[in-house]
Amino acid sequence: MDLYEDCSHQEVYYLSDDDPGCKWALHGDITPSLRSLQQLNRLDLSGNYFMHKPIPKFLGAFRRLTYLNLSGAGFMGRVPAQLGNLSTLQHLDLSYNCYRDDEGGGSFCLSLENSGWISLLTSLRHLNMTWVSFTNAANWFQDLNALPHIQEIELISCDLGTFPRSLSHVNFTSLTTLDLRGNDINST
Repeated sequence: MDLYEDCSHQEVYYLSDDDPGCKWALHGDITPSLRSLQQLNRLDLSGNYFMHKPIPKFLGAFRRLTYLNLSGAGFMGRVPAQLGNLSTLQHLDLSYNCYRDDEGGGSFCLSLENSGWISLLTSLRHLNMTWVSFTNAANWFQDLNALPHIQEIELISCDLGTFPRSLSHVNFTSLTTLDLRGNDINST
């Protein structure tokens, strides 16, 4: 069973492997020949079905991107640190990329091993990483705090457990939305 967004609504559906989403959705691999589009500033692959492959590292080569939306596209595995090369990125959405194995009883989602690359996205204003596992990303809060223009952060059901006890400097002067629903936060 696959879990991702329906292409026309913000609803989540469970679909069988033989019907992976919208009939018009892209399937399979993202071809590296996309690298030739170096002038690209917006890339929206949301609602497609990339068959539980990892996010391609070469997406970090699009240095002019201001908008990247990979939500509900059937990705899984580690989020590549190469996305930190996208210093002009203003909008990043990696939400709703999960696979649920009903037979094995597990869920497999995108995950962060190291969140340090997030702090390099200095133009970022909107970040949605709903259902991306932050279990192994110990410094995630400090890395988000390094974003000078961030306005909206959505980290719903991201396995966030604790916050640092203190920060030497709080940088969230532009933050208007912080959504941390569905996390087992064990801090005050």
